[in-house]
Amino acid sequence: MKASSYLLLALLAITTFCKTAEKNEVATIAISGIVSDYPETKGHLNLMGYFVDPYMSGTIDTDGTVNLELPDDFDTITTTAFEKYNSGGDAAYELSPMEFSDLFVDLEGLEVSGQDAQIFLAGKYYGFEIFQDEIKLGTIYPTTSLEYMGGIKKPDESTGTTGHHYVLLYLDQPISIQGEQSQTNYVNDDPDRSFTTSISYDLELQKGWNVYKHSIDEYFNDDLGNFFPKSQQFITSSVDDIENWNFLPL
Repeated sequence: MKASSYLLLALLAITTFCKTAEKNEVATIAISGIVSDYPETKGHLNLMGYFVDPYMSGTIDTDGTVNLELPDDFDTITTTAFEKYNSGGDAAYELSPMEFSDLFVDLEGLEVSGQDAQIFLAGKYYGFEIFQDEIKLGTIYPTTSLEYMGGIKKPDESTGTTGHHYVLLYLDQPISIQGEQSQTNYVNDDPDRSFTTSISYDLELQKGWNVYKHSIDEYFNDDLGNFFPKSQQFITSSVDDIENWNFLPL
């Protein structure tokens, strides 16, 4: 059975901790919020992804108050971190900014522009690590629930929990994706057993920082206990729309 397409991040499976990177840049955008069920520990937030040095750009207080700062030259920060990693003698990968097709896939029938854009994603798999000194405490996610987020990170283990999460990304040029898709999927390739999936897109992303919201509103559950999204939405959002944060401890 062919499941619905996700706008998935091109993610790596291993994390590496190095000393905190120096930060002198001025942040022009800030995100504030409260983390649910936070364990009363202060920490700093890592804005970077896998393999490169952490880049602390924000804090979390003992009451779970989040202050995440988005520096206005995140493209330069990311490129510099990638170059440092790539120049190392033991680099396992050649890191580079994401291309349009790395993040946005299966867009047949949609109105699309900005396919030449370079994409710089914030955080790791939609989340932001918390460090106290050089000790990692866990990760916070801008999402409705950790159970929903678990299904996004590992679709094969989804429990069918509906919800949404937010993606923070920096672009070197605008991107637009508009329209709706509908697809018939067959259960175990049986032509007499099928379900229809729908995905709608209303993405108008500009040069610089952007936020979009990915929602899954309904799932199909097969007779083996597997869950597949039936209805999904991707819409342009803003930092002010991020109302829920959840903490996943180590």
